[in-house]
Formats: sequence, C-alpha cells, structure tokens
Amino acid sequence: MKAKNLLKAKIERLYRMDKESDRYRVCLNDGVEFMANDRREKHCCPECADEYSNEKKRLAKLEEQQSLIETEEVLNEIIEQINNEEKNLKILDQFHLKANGSKFNMDYLSSIGFDFFSNNGKGELFNIDPQLNCHFIQIGSYRLYRVEFSEVLIKKII
Repeated sequence: MKAKNLLKAKIERLYRMDKESDRYRVCLNDGVEFMANDRREKHCCPECADEYSNEKKRLAKLEEQQSLIETEEVLNEIIEQINNEEKNLKILDQFHLKANGSKFNMDYLSSIGFDFFSNNGKGELFNIDPQLNCHFIQIGSYRLYRVEFSEVLIKKII
C-alpha cells in the first residue's frame, strides 16, 4: 500500500514497544511498527485504515472490470462463431447436391467465404482404418468429408 501517512504524527500508544507482546503489530498500510491499544487493531492510525480500505476497494473494482472485459471477449467470440456457422449454412444451402453427395474444391469454398473451422462438431469415420484418424465435420444437416487433399465431399443428412 501507500506510505504517505509516514509524515503524519502517530497516535500516542499506551504500551511501550515490545515485539514479544500480543499487542505488537506492523501496520498493513505503511509497515510502521506499533503497539495496539485494542487487540483488533491492524493499522497504526485511522488514516492508514481508511487508505488501506480504499485501496482494497479500488483493486477489487479493477478486478471486477477485468473480469467483465474477459466475459465480453468470450461472448464476442461465441457470437462470431455462430455468425460463421450461419454463413456456412447459407453457402451450403445454395448448392444443389446429388443424392450421394457432391465434391467441391476446398480453395473454391474458401474463396466464397466458407469457414472450415466453424462447425457443429466432428465425428470419426468407422469404415476406414482407425490408424488413418479420419473424421468428418458436421455443419447443420450437412457432413463434409475430405476425399482428396484439396477436395471435400458434401452430403446432406436427412
């Protein structure tokens, strides 16, 4: 805390300085050693007690503001992800897909604004060797399978 109260005259204490006494204290605000008149005292003077309390309140308010900023940032990220998912669905709804799915170039999809990282989830493909670690991504009622390095198969799930 601050030490501006060091220049102020301290209250006269009834007890002489004895570091072994249970009344011996070090002020939480400015670090001054003192003998407490009351066993509940934690500060050498009322000014130090007020200053210490005000500083604690100021720090608590700063922490609360920081917490609100972090919460707002998380909410903005969630809103952005939802907007990207809606945008992906609009793009997919424009395609006329074949019954067994249609292949599209990934670069083309990216160029029209498709976001491969924004999806409802992914699932593992069970009909393929598990060591290949193959997955599909789900966007609404669509599933996207990577069939070649630069191509995806898009299927609508009924």
